[in-house]
Amino acid sequence: MPVIRIDLNFELEVDQKRMLQKQLSVFISEILSKNITDIMVIVNYNHIFINGSDDPSAFIEVLYLSNPEIHIKKQICSWILESLRNIYIIDSNRIYINFRMIEQQDGWRFIKDNAVCQISKVH
Repeated sequence: MPVIRIDLNFELEVDQKRMLQKQLSVFISEILSKNITDIMVIVNYNHIFINGSDDPSAFIEVLYLSNPEIHIKKQICSWILESLRNIYIIDSNRIYINFRMIEQQDGWRFIKDNAVCQISKVH
C-alpha cells in the first residue's frame, strides 16, 4: 500500500484537504497501476521552518513496498510540485519530497471487518 504523507505549515479547509487527497489518490493509483483502495493519503498541519522562514512550505513523504522506477518518481514529484505550487501557492524551493521504501513485517489491514495479514515479510 503506497502511503503519501503531506505535512503543510498552513491549514487547509476540509474541502481543500479532501480534494487534494482524492486527486492524489487517483493520480497515484493510475501511475502505479494500483487499485485506489490500496492508496493512503494523509494531509496534516505541522510547524515547518525551512530556508530561514515559516512561509508556506510542504514536507512530503512517499512510502512504498517496492521501489518505483525513477521516471515514476519524477512524475510523482512533478504532479505534487505543480499542485502545491499552483493551487496552494507554495514556492518550489519550499517543497521537500522524500521517497522511502519500507520493510514491512506483518502488515495488517481490515477487509470486510476481518483483520488480514497482507504481507508476512518483505526484503
